[in-house]
Amino acid sequence: MNAKHGLLVAVAAASFALSGCTGDTPEPSTTPTTSATASSTPSTSTSSTPSESPSATPSSDGVATDSAAPTPTATAGSGRVSAVVALTRYGVTNGELTAAGFVQDVVEEGGYCTITATRGDRSASASGLGTPSAASTDCGEGLSIDTAQLGSGDWKVVLSYRSDGYEGASAPVTVTVP
Repeated sequence: MNAKHGLLVAVAAASFALSGCTGDTPEPSTTPTTSATASSTPSTSTSSTPSESPSATPSSDGVATDSAAPTPTATAGSGRVSAVVALTRYGVTNGELTAAGFVQDVVEEGGYCTITATRGDRSASASGLGTPSAASTDCGEGLSIDTAQLGSGDWKVVLSYRSDGYEGASAPVTVTVP
Protein backbone atom coordinates (compact mmCIF):
# COMPACT_ATOMS: atom_id res chain seq x y z
CA MET A 1 0.00 0.00 0.00
CA ASN A 2 2.98 2.32 0.39
CA ALA A 3 3.73 2.35 -3.35
CA LYS A 4 0.07 3.01 -4.16
CA HIS A 5 -0.06 5.66 -1.48
CA GLY A 6 3.08 7.37 -2.95
CA LEU A 7 1.60 7.31 -6.43
CA LEU A 8 -1.63 8.77 -5.15
CA VAL A 9 0.26 11.58 -3.40
CA ALA A 10 2.23 12.36 -6.58
CA VAL A 11 -0.95 12.51 -8.70
CA ALA A 12 -2.63 14.72 -6.13
CA ALA A 13 0.35 17.08 -6.02
CA ALA A 14 0.44 17.32 -9.81
CA SER A 15 -3.30 18.03 -9.91
CA PHE A 16 -2.92 20.72 -7.29
CA ALA A 17 0.02 22.33 -9.11
CA LEU A 18 -1.84 22.40 -12.42
CA SER A 19 -5.14 23.51 -10.98
CA GLY A 20 -4.31 27.17 -11.61
CA CYS A 21 -3.99 26.50 -15.34
CA THR A 22 -7.31 26.87 -17.08
CA GLY A 23 -6.09 26.11 -20.56
CA ASP A 24 -7.21 29.54 -21.78
CA THR A 25 -4.60 31.36 -23.87
CA PRO A 26 -4.63 35.15 -23.48
CA GLU A 27 -5.40 37.10 -26.62
CA PRO A 28 -2.53 39.21 -28.02
CA SER A 29 -2.85 42.92 -27.36
CA THR A 30 -3.67 45.17 -30.31
CA THR A 31 -2.39 48.25 -28.49
CA PRO A 32 1.03 49.23 -29.90
CA THR A 33 3.91 49.66 -27.48
CA THR A 34 7.21 51.40 -28.04
CA SER A 35 10.64 50.99 -26.54
CA ALA A 36 13.99 52.63 -27.09
CA THR A 37 17.33 50.89 -26.93
CA ALA A 38 20.57 52.84 -26.59
CA SER A 39 23.62 51.51 -28.37
CA SER A 40 27.18 52.24 -27.34
CA THR A 41 28.45 51.29 -30.78
CA PRO A 42 28.55 54.23 -33.21
CA SER A 43 27.39 53.59 -36.73
CA THR A 44 29.20 54.97 -39.71
CA SER A 45 28.68 54.94 -43.41
CA THR A 46 31.15 55.64 -46.13
CA SER A 47 30.87 56.44 -49.76
CA SER A 48 32.47 53.92 -52.08
CA THR A 49 32.86 56.50 -54.83
CA PRO A 50 35.59 59.06 -54.13
CA SER A 51 34.99 62.61 -55.31
CA GLU A 52 37.36 65.40 -56.28
CA SER A 53 36.59 67.38 -53.14
CA PRO A 54 35.12 66.19 -49.85
CA SER A 55 31.43 66.97 -49.42
CA ALA A 56 28.61 66.00 -47.09
CA THR A 57 25.95 63.77 -48.59
CA PRO A 58 22.83 62.37 -46.91
CA SER A 59 22.83 58.62 -46.32
CA SER A 60 19.79 56.33 -46.25
CA ASP A 61 19.31 57.01 -42.54
CA GLY A 62 19.22 60.81 -43.09
CA VAL A 63 22.61 61.51 -41.49
CA ALA A 64 25.11 63.48 -43.58
CA THR A 65 28.50 61.82 -44.08
CA ASP A 66 31.71 63.03 -45.67
CA SER A 67 32.75 61.48 -48.92
CA ALA A 68 36.18 59.92 -49.26
CA ALA A 69 39.18 62.16 -49.90
CA PRO A 70 40.98 61.72 -53.23
CA THR A 71 43.58 58.97 -53.29
CA PRO A 72 47.14 60.24 -53.85
CA THR A 73 48.76 59.10 -57.08
CA ALA A 74 52.37 58.92 -58.23
CA THR A 75 53.62 62.02 -60.02
CA ALA A 76 54.68 61.23 -63.57
CA GLY A 77 58.41 60.61 -63.88
CA SER A 78 59.44 61.44 -60.31
CA GLY A 79 58.36 58.25 -58.55
CA ARG A 80 56.96 60.42 -55.75
CA VAL A 81 53.34 60.37 -54.63
CA SER A 82 51.39 63.58 -55.22
CA ALA A 83 50.62 65.27 -51.89
CA VAL A 84 47.87 67.75 -51.01
CA VAL A 85 49.51 70.93 -49.65
CA ALA A 86 47.43 73.58 -47.90
CA LEU A 87 48.66 77.16 -47.46
CA THR A 88 46.86 78.22 -44.28
CA ARG A 89 48.66 81.37 -43.08
CA TYR A 90 50.47 84.06 -45.07
CA GLY A 91 51.13 87.78 -45.03
CA VAL A 92 53.66 90.57 -44.54
CA THR A 93 54.75 91.42 -41.00
CA ASN A 94 57.76 93.42 -39.77
CA GLY A 95 59.37 93.53 -43.22
CA GLU A 96 59.00 89.80 -43.92
CA LEU A 97 56.65 87.81 -46.10
CA THR A 98 55.78 84.71 -44.05
CA ALA A 99 53.77 81.62 -44.84
CA ALA A 100 52.76 78.36 -43.17
CA GLY A 101 50.59 75.34 -43.90
CA PHE A 102 50.56 71.57 -43.89
CA VAL A 103 50.80 68.46 -46.05
CA GLN A 104 47.55 66.52 -45.69
CA ASP A 105 47.73 62.81 -44.70
CA VAL A 106 51.55 62.71 -44.86
CA VAL A 107 53.31 62.16 -41.53
CA GLU A 108 57.07 62.02 -41.96
CA GLU A 109 60.41 63.62 -41.16
CA GLY A 110 62.98 64.75 -43.69
CA GLY A 111 60.76 66.55 -46.19
CA TYR A 112 61.27 70.21 -47.13
CA CYS A 113 58.66 72.94 -47.21
CA THR A 114 59.33 75.90 -49.50
CA ILE A 115 57.52 79.18 -50.04
CA THR A 116 58.08 80.83 -53.39
CA ALA A 117 57.01 84.39 -54.18
CA THR A 118 56.81 85.26 -57.88
CA ARG A 119 56.11 88.56 -59.67
CA GLY A 120 56.74 88.71 -63.38
CA ASP A 121 60.20 87.24 -64.03
CA ARG A 122 61.38 87.79 -60.43
CA SER A 123 61.10 85.20 -57.66
CA ALA A 124 62.42 84.56 -54.18
CA SER A 125 62.04 81.52 -51.94
CA ALA A 126 62.71 80.20 -48.46
CA SER A 127 62.79 76.58 -47.26
CA GLY A 128 62.59 74.71 -43.97
CA LEU A 129 62.13 71.16 -42.72
CA GLY A 130 58.60 69.88 -42.32
CA THR A 131 57.52 68.79 -38.85
CA PRO A 132 55.40 65.64 -38.44
CA SER A 133 52.20 65.95 -36.42
CA ALA A 134 49.39 63.48 -35.69
CA ALA A 135 47.81 63.51 -39.16
CA SER A 136 49.98 65.74 -41.34
CA THR A 137 53.38 67.31 -41.86
CA ASP A 138 53.42 70.94 -40.74
CA CYS A 139 55.26 73.66 -42.66
CA GLY A 140 56.15 76.90 -40.95
CA GLU A 141 59.68 76.87 -39.52
CA GLY A 142 61.98 79.22 -41.43
CA LEU A 143 59.45 80.14 -44.08
CA SER A 144 59.98 83.88 -44.41
CA ILE A 145 61.40 86.12 -47.12
CA ASP A 146 62.81 89.60 -46.41
CA THR A 147 60.58 92.05 -48.32
CA ALA A 148 63.69 94.06 -49.27
CA GLN A 149 64.44 91.20 -51.73
CA LEU A 150 60.99 91.53 -53.26
CA GLY A 151 60.06 95.16 -53.67
CA SER A 152 56.53 96.49 -53.38
CA GLY A 153 53.61 95.10 -55.37
CA ASP A 154 51.46 92.00 -55.69
CA TRP A 155 53.29 88.68 -55.42
CA LYS A 156 51.97 85.16 -56.12
CA VAL A 157 52.91 82.91 -53.19
CA VAL A 158 52.96 79.10 -53.32
CA LEU A 159 53.79 76.61 -50.56
CA SER A 160 55.39 73.43 -51.86
CA TYR A 161 56.59 70.21 -50.24
CA ARG A 162 59.13 67.64 -51.39
CA SER A 163 60.54 64.51 -49.76
CA ASP A 164 61.87 61.18 -50.95
CA GLY A 165 58.32 59.84 -51.23
CA TYR A 166 56.01 62.83 -51.73
CA GLU A 167 55.72 66.14 -53.55
CA GLY A 168 53.04 68.74 -54.03
CA ALA A 169 52.19 72.44 -54.06
CA SER A 170 49.37 74.63 -52.80
CA ALA A 171 47.19 76.81 -54.94
CA PRO A 172 48.78 80.28 -55.40
CA VAL A 173 47.61 83.24 -53.34
CA THR A 174 48.27 86.93 -53.92
CA VAL A 175 50.15 88.83 -51.22
CA THR A 176 50.64 92.59 -51.45
CA VAL A 177 54.01 93.87 -50.29
CA PRO A 178 53.72 97.58 -49.33
